[in-house]
Amino acid sequence: MCTLTILPTLNGAVLTMNRDEGRFRDEANRLQVDHSLCYPVDLVSNGTWIGMNEDGMAAGLLNHYQGRHRADVAKSRGILLPEILKKKTLQDVASYFESLEYGDFNPFDLVVYKDGQLFHFTWNGEDVFSKQISLGEGFFLTSSGERLAEIIEYRSALFKAYQDEYLGYPHMPAVVMSSLHLSQDANDPGRSILMRRGNAHTKSITQIRIAPSLTAMRYWPEACFNEVGTVIDETCALDFSYDNAPQLAGFV
Repeated sequence: MCTLTILPTLNGAVLTMNRDEGRFRDEANRLQVDHSLCYPVDLVSNGTWIGMNEDGMAAGLLNHYQGRHRADVAKSRGILLPEILKKKTLQDVASYFESLEYGDFNPFDLVVYKDGQLFHFTWNGEDVFSKQISLGEGFFLTSSGERLAEIIEYRSALFKAYQDEYLGYPHMPAVVMSSLHLSQDANDPGRSILMRRGNAHTKSITQIRIAPSLTAMRYWPEACFNEVGTVIDETCALDFSYDNAPQLAGFV
């Protein structure tokens, strides 16, 4: 269960992702910086759902609940992103996917961005699809383990309303957060982008800002969220950038 948006800025893009997980499944609440890669870490699999590299590539991975899942699949989907982010070009990523043993994984959607280009890969448990996406006014992808069609429709409408409101304006990271990723329906928080249910909730939010000579990440772990309303505590957010100046990314 996740929601990913990718929006163009004046000179790059901002990727933001809510990770929704069971309350029992913990994250490591740290950023793994491994050579040229940076990503938050799932404590169970040591994998990740979003990340970036020093060459300005960013990627996000969502479960594809529409697909055919198998209980006997052995490998975690979270191990895919670190391998992808070791690649230098989108052509290298495409070659990696051509050689991937998809049957080792349950269905997923994976989006990779670099140099203004966006590619979307889908494994639905039976077939593999890939396509290049025009970023245009932005890209939106969401998933849910419950009420899938209803929730996709609801969240997609929120994204469309956001696009209409900010048509022609540069997309600012803080506005993307406040207008979309902290959005919650008080009457039905279970379908919200900032999701809350009895057994699951938005576990974290991660935002990546890519601009010329700058790739930066801000990660808000679970401790940043208040269970009532849409309050977020910025003091516990974790930052990393390849020029060591996350303030230049428009986060603060």
